[in-house]
Amino acid sequence: MIKIINLTKSFSNTNVINGLDLIINSGEITALVGQNGAGKSTLIRLISGLLKPDSGKIEFEKDSSIGVLLGGDVNLYGSLTAYEIIHYFGKLYGLDKQLIEERIDELDNILKFKWFINKRAHTFSRGMRQKIALAISILHDPNVLLLDEPSTGLDLEATNDVVDFIRFLKTKNKTILIATHNIFEISDLSDSIAFLNSGKIVNKIDTNEFFKNCETDKKSSLIVGSMKEEQ
Repeated sequence: MIKIINLTKSFSNTNVINGLDLIINSGEITALVGQNGAGKSTLIRLISGLLKPDSGKIEFEKDSSIGVLLGGDVNLYGSLTAYEIIHYFGKLYGLDKQLIEERIDELDNILKFKWFINKRAHTFSRGMRQKIALAISILHDPNVLLLDEPSTGLDLEATNDVVDFIRFLKTKNKTILIATHNIFEISDLSDSIAFLNSGKIVNKIDTNEFFKNCETDKKSSLIVGSMKEEQ
């Protein structure tokens, strides 16, 4: 479980996260939806510990471990191969070589990266870099996973691999927060949708309830309306 209480964060006197409250239950996949500038990436960084909040609390269950995929263009060590990069991070996680190899085999079944695992990262497409970044984020088998716009900028095939990856995670009973601009990609995977606007969660609703009896051409307007709902 992730419990966030009255969280605030500002940059240069601009409030980005403004008294945010959110609970993500254990084993739940929550889609975090918000317009550009709503604070999605900042919230991911706060939960992961990469940023320190100005005030408020972020609480996890005892012995929780966290995996994170940050948004934006993925930077990898260009002179290293994918294999070397994965093993490097595996060692940082304290994994032995045999376990890393087992995890590579397991994750390749979903992400399909072995065909380029011995190529150097500076030759990778965006989709290839994203697959390696996803593998690194889950390599140590964390029970909490934070994904910031995991399919942004990817072609259809790579996007489908990311969706399959999330579907795989769903079977592992992990607690997952996915910041996304396209809720339709994971509408059949997420358990709930949290709408972020002006640094606050203005609504959190069961995904099935949200999409129930909702015509396709009305979904986008419903999402925008939920993000603008009065606090």
